[in-house]
Amino acid sequence: MSFSVFLKTSLNEYFKCLSLPDNLTVIHYVLGNESADLDSVISSLMYAYLLYENHSRQELYLPLINIKREEVNTRKDLLYLLQLAKISTNHLLFLEEAPFSYLFSRRQLRLNLVDHHILRMDQQIFSAAVESIIDHHFPEPINYPLLSPASLLIEPVGSTATLIAEKLIAHPTINITPKIATLLLAPILVDTHNLKSIDKTTWRDIKIAKKLLQVAAGALPSNFYDILQVEKNNISLLSPLQLLNKDFKSYLAGNFFYGISSLPQGVDWWQQERQSLLPLLNTYAQEKKLSLLILFMSPINPIGPKRRIIVYTPSPLILESFKFYVEKDVILKKLLMPSSSLRHQCLAYYEIESFIARKHLQPYFHFLKNLANLSW
Repeated sequence: MSFSVFLKTSLNEYFKCLSLPDNLTVIHYVLGNESADLDSVISSLMYAYLLYENHSRQELYLPLINIKREEVNTRKDLLYLLQLAKISTNHLLFLEEAPFSYLFSRRQLRLNLVDHHILRMDQQIFSAAVESIIDHHFPEPINYPLLSPASLLIEPVGSTATLIAEKLIAHPTINITPKIATLLLAPILVDTHNLKSIDKTTWRDIKIAKKLLQVAAGALPSNFYDILQVEKNNISLLSPLQLLNKDFKSYLAGNFFYGISSLPQGVDWWQQERQSLLPLLNTYAQEKKLSLLILFMSPINPIGPKRRIIVYTPSPLILESFKFYVEKDVILKKLLMPSSSLRHQCLAYYEIESFIARKHLQPYFHFLKNLANLSW
């Protein structure tokens, strides 16, 4: 079955199964992370197709986008790519269309995680349904009863799409069409900065990208990567809350729940007035039930720091503890330079001289597990 036919028929079969109360079909969702970035969504689509080809047709394998349908309009790069590949969002499944609790109670729920391996806070009650993982982020401790070693793949490559592309190319019956190659190539290029990022790009990314480019070349515009970057940073008509949510990921350090929002390039709230910034961050943190929120910003100016970071928490005690740990940590002390001019009891400001990706900096915040007992 072709990829396009798979998307349409599996979705039709899915809604048909849900409409029949006596249907006991097991639903295998392929779930990307909560930021629903390009790598997460495309990996979800492609891994679902791979699992479908590998398993019994008696069970359903579906890609599930880990956001509400209305939020997809803020992912301009994704919409551009889908349009280029002639895929309608009507053929995609979104969070509000997946009755997790109902299926879990009937033992019909299975979760296959891509581009993350820690379930978001409100989904952790379904940990017993996780059956496979493909990810490229720093590995953290996990406990999923259904997960076997053979179904766990976490490798330090530039993009999860690289790992899935390797499996698809090696598959004996799957034909890598220009459409499939285009979809897989896009997140690899975006995540590795067109294969030029020293920190992110591996030889596996380069090897796979070359193979995909050979197949997709005739279907791609010459400035494919540039268009993706423009669309990724297209923030026209986005509200401040939508900017925070566009590339947000949550983390659990012990019992301490926090989040990191990576703002689009050029969005810099460094000098934002506190009167408007504090209510915004407080509203967002409360909505997400966060004890601490970290903002990553990438200034456009080629001179000066390559990263700016704002740390917000409604608890002055948590903030002082955060600053204390940063000052005492050998690595963070060298990386994060505190601002001497910008200070507030609920906000901390740091600059970083060289660019560092969120997935590389986040593991250094392991100390946050020690803040779980601090009250707001």
